[in-house]
Amino acid sequence: MNPQLIENHLKEYLKSLSFLSEDEINWGSSFFNIRNLKKSDFFIQQNQPCLLLGFIVKGMVKAYSIDIEGKENIYCFGIKNDFITILNSFQNKTLATKNIQAVEDSLLLTITSQNLNLLIQKNPNWQKVTQHIIQKEYLEKERFFTIIPSSIRQFKISQSH
Repeated sequence: MNPQLIENHLKEYLKSLSFLSEDEINWGSSFFNIRNLKKSDFFIQQNQPCLLLGFIVKGMVKAYSIDIEGKENIYCFGIKNDFITILNSFQNKTLATKNIQAVEDSLLLTITSQNLNLLIQKNPNWQKVTQHIIQKEYLEKERFFTIIPSSIRQFKISQSH
């Protein structure tokens, strides 16, 4: 896929949020890099630092952890036009508590936390984009806790303490 077409996916998505002008979008999108993931490739691995925020241009990924019994616990899936990261690790530079892995061949645009912070410092309107990403992450977690039966949630919570 042509790099310009790939970048246009991000630009169209950002334009739909109505937070940024066209100039701000063009300038900011230059901080993103193309990354291809083959099926089963990891974007982020548990117990490693999460250094990137990804925007899915095409494909699908899953966020999951492996419990003490070796079972895979899927928290969410990411598809086209989703931003993906392990937010706590990305923001606080801690080790990731989950994996993000390609379910199928996927194409991402990625940005480092340093470059995202630079965008925000140089143009505060980019803060609105990050707030949008954080809100979506929160809603995903809320959805997870709504869908999973309370007995399973309680078991998972008690295991984490």
